[in-house]
Amino acid sequence: MEKKNKFSLNSVVNQSFLSINEYKKKLFLASLIQYVAFLITYILTHSLIISFVVYGIFLPSQVKFLTNLKDAKVEDVFIISKKLAPYLLLSMFFVFVFGVLAVLLIFPAIIFFANYALVFDVMGKENLGLTESMKKAQKDVKGHCGQMALLGLAFLLVLILLVGFGILFMGLFSLLFPTLSVNSSFIWSFINIPLFYYLGTFLGVSAFLIFIMPAFLLCISNMRVEIERVKALKVVKSENQESEKACPSVITKAEPKLVTKDDGNEDDGSIEDNPSDYIF
Repeated sequence: MEKKNKFSLNSVVNQSFLSINEYKKKLFLASLIQYVAFLITYILTHSLIISFVVYGIFLPSQVKFLTNLKDAKVEDVFIISKKLAPYLLLSMFFVFVFGVLAVLLIFPAIIFFANYALVFDVMGKENLGLTESMKKAQKDVKGHCGQMALLGLAFLLVLILLVGFGILFMGLFSLLFPTLSVNSSFIWSFINIPLFYYLGTFLGVSAFLIFIMPAFLLCISNMRVEIERVKALKVVKSENQESEKACPSVITKAEPKLVTKDDGNEDDGSIEDNPSDYIF
């Protein structure tokens, strides 16, 4: 019973993947359409930053969609209504800050993610602005940043593996098509490397956005639910302890006492004569 009251990252991840498995077709369709929007933006702008900003605009709606897969519709992912401005600001802020920190050093990026990963869930479910959402996200995750950072590292490892496999696959593919071995600046104009590196990276990131990102977002949302559950249990436990201190239930055992007949005579230690005690 005590284990159920503790935070379990494994149970959060397992629960997220189990809930996805039942509605995987609906989820795949929504993720694919969202990725197409990301891809079209890149083709038109040739900028990964702008593409990720456009992708990030729909993340709060996607989180809301993921947490209600049974009743939600695919088009719900793209309904942002009057919240376009805060959604856009949130996406730009998260992409720029997280991107800069990731380029400079991975550790600050993980710390930033651990503190503000819940912001998309907060904005998707609650009617709050950017500043309020950031503050609430940091407040809600307080005391559990380590688990959130661990979750981020786990999915970052998956992303790195997918990119690695993508580069390996395109590298083998370049043996058949030598054109892919020619140096190019397909994605970043300031980096000139063989084309298959770019295509492999793009392939790995695309696989992550389509197949892994929804599970990642759902894990973050379920993390918030689990954190709130654990905090509520701690409050109840604390209240119970305070109640026990205020009204202690102490059971005292009374010591047995010898009950004697009080006839006004003091016991002189002599034994009362009983005729049956004499032997003639």
